[in-house]
Amino acid sequence: MKLIIEKGVKEYLKKHDAECIVIDMIKDETSGGCSCGITKKYYTPYIRVSKEKDNMSKKYAEYEADGVKVLIDNKASSQIGNADTVTVFIEKVFFSKKLNVEGIKTIIE
Repeated sequence: MKLIIEKGVKEYLKKHDAECIVIDMIKDETSGGCSCGITKKYYTPYIRVSKEKDNMSKKYAEYEADGVKVLIDNKASSQIGNADTVTVFIEKVFFSKKLNVEGIKTIIE
């Protein structure tokens, strides 16, 4: 896996007094649009900053790029191949900025 940290991410971490970036996989369910009652679980990526790395080693795989530590949920890291690229970047929403991630797909079970 190739991990890319784009311009502005380090400054964002300093501004928020954070040590690392955490990428969680948020669980949800859907009926798939049919009325048969069969539901499927799916997980979508959610990115956040973390001030502490308290006991996160069991649930997350740790990566580092450009001096920035990134913890990726084991569920997502198991789906990422060696040829895949994960990019962390700053997204501007009106007058604010937030972190976003590209390259981690929604997982459907």
